[in-house]
Amino acid sequence: MKRFYTIVCILLTILLFVFIGNLYITKTTQAVSVVIKDMDGNSRIVNVSTQLYKRDLPLVEGDELYTPSKLEWLVLTLNSRRVHHSNYKIYYEASRHDSNKVIVNIRHDDLPLEKLERLNQDVQIGVFLLAKSYRWNWVKVDVIIKKKMTCLNGTLTFNLT
Repeated sequence: MKRFYTIVCILLTILLFVFIGNLYITKTTQAVSVVIKDMDGNSRIVNVSTQLYKRDLPLVEGDELYTPSKLEWLVLTLNSRRVHHSNYKIYYEASRHDSNKVIVNIRHDDLPLEKLERLNQDVQIGVFLLAKSYRWNWVKVDVIIKKKMTCLNGTLTFNLT
C-alpha cells in the first residue's frame, strides 16, 4: 500500500511541476475519490486531492485550444500508424467537401496492378476497422493512387496512373 501512495505522490508532484511552467498562474483544487483493491481483494476508498494551475496570460498564436472533429481524429490516428515502404507511400487526409470521408493517397514506384489492387483493399479495410473500433459506422473512404513525383534536371514531372 505504501508503494501506491508513493506513486500517487510522485504523479501529483509531476502534475504540479508541469502546470507551473509560468509565473502567472491561478491555483484551483479538486478532490477525487478512488476505489483501490489490494492484493487480498479488499476494496477501500482513497481521497486524492489535485491542484490544477491555469495561466492568466493571454494565449499566443499556436497556443489556442482546438478540438478536432471525429474525422480529423481518425485521420490523425491513421497517419500516426503509417508504415514507410521504399516503393510506395500512404498518407491520409480528411475530405474538404464531405465531412464523413477519409481520402487515402497512395504514391508508388511502378507497382504491378495486382499489388496496387491488394494495397487498395488493405488500406480500405484498415480505415474501416479503425473506424469500427470507435463505433463510427458513418466513415467513407476514397482512395487516390498516383505514381510518385520525380525530379529531373530541377523540373518536377508528375506521372499519373
